Amino acid sequence: MKGLVLCFIFVFEQIFCSDCDRSIPILKGSVCQSTFCTEEQFKNSTCQIKNEIIKTQWLTNIIMIGEENSRFINFANFSNGTMIIEVSSDPGDNKRIFFGLNPDGSYLFQNDDTHQYTMTASSNNNKRHYSENFCATIIENQSPKEYIISIANEDQYIELYDFENNHIYKVKSKEKFGKK
Repeated sequence: MKGLVLCFIFVFEQIFCSDCDRSIPILKGSVCQSTFCTEEQFKNSTCQIKNEIIKTQWLTNIIMIGEENSRFINFANFSNGTMIIEVSSDPGDNKRIFFGLNPDGSYLFQNDDTHQYTMTASSNNNKRHYSENFCATIIENQSPKEYIISIANEDQYIELYDFENNHIYKVKSKEKFGKK
């Protein structure tokens, strides 16, 4: 009798309870699971978010930054609170892709739908992998101006990004630090 009651409770929960557990919040087919579903699968109800807590916390405005092979991500903040992200690829190349958000949440770069800004280093041997980024203020004509500086590891370059003039100033890291 005890087994029959447990079986009835299980069937009742599966038929009449609409929520999935938080650890398996996606209803795919008739099974609650933790799985990846495409945007199309959510639109055509192949997958449904069936947990009210997860539904309210679901990320809905995902911003894709970079390109297919973008692997290295570096953050920096200007003194006014603007956040800027640089992404570079693996394998490394001479393209630098930037994305920025102003303190009010608006996009820093308004040039296209991706809100990204791309700069290309002047030579193909200026490949970028890992780096550390920070903002630096430089006084020009008695007026402060902020730049992103990126210090790469290994035998790569220290780069200063000038967005106004679309230019990358660079020097070999080894020349400035004396070693890799």
